[in-house]
Amino acid sequence: MAITTLLATAISAALAMYPNPEGGQRSSPARNGDVPEVTRPDPERSGGANVIEVIDGDSLVLLLDGQIYRFEVLGADTPEWVEKAEVPSPESVEAKRFLTRMLYGEQVTVFEPVPGATDAIGRRRGYIFREPDGLFVDLEIVRQGYGKVSTRAAAPYERVLRWYEQRARELGRGVWGRPESPEIAAEPAGPEIPTTPEPQPAEDMKPHETPPKSAESWVWVTKSGSKYHRESCQHAGSTSTRILRVDAEKTYQPCRVCRPDED
Repeated sequence: MAITTLLATAISAALAMYPNPEGGQRSSPARNGDVPEVTRPDPERSGGANVIEVIDGDSLVLLLDGQIYRFEVLGADTPEWVEKAEVPSPESVEAKRFLTRMLYGEQVTVFEPVPGATDAIGRRRGYIFREPDGLFVDLEIVRQGYGKVSTRAAAPYERVLRWYEQRARELGRGVWGRPESPEIAAEPAGPEIPTTPEPQPAEDMKPHETPPKSAESWVWVTKSGSKYHRESCQHAGSTSTRILRVDAEKTYQPCRVCRPDED
């Protein structure tokens, strides 16, 4: 009886060391049982928004409650994107491309632990959930190795983010592996997390395509204003935010001075 028990234990241990032929890596039952749960944010403490620009791998411009805000993804920190750099780091390019494909033009739910709080330069921070599938964006960045857990991450999501960061580290994904483009993981994140085979681009974008950047496509708005402007307009100001004109037209009126609608 003891020999049979030892043999069964040895077989189970051996199976846990090799890839699952159906995709993904096997984990022991104890480890699967330790996966922290991800709960959707309280609707009373979160808000819906539209993604109108992806700045880098962890920064977005959102249209929230009729106003334009820059948001930092609270739970993830990706390699720094330097737009004017002659040769941006491959990791930062991949992180921005990944977030663009996952969120550009999509609707999201934002959970801010401190609603409306901003940093010294006016940025807000929050956990991001894509709609309608509920994909936890911060976690997906960390899980697939495009970034690490941010030092600002806190309850209620820090534990699950740390769990998947450790798993990405063990598997050598992205920033934890060779200095190359992260590999997209084939395995699901876990039974408690909404998953999709692969983040899909918005309907009007092709894979690896970034938002249009011609001068005619972009306009500038201010947080307190009701009109959109050309970059050179005297009313744009140094604190104005760049957005796509097609999005600005939904909420703002064209400035009568610079006439950005007359191209």
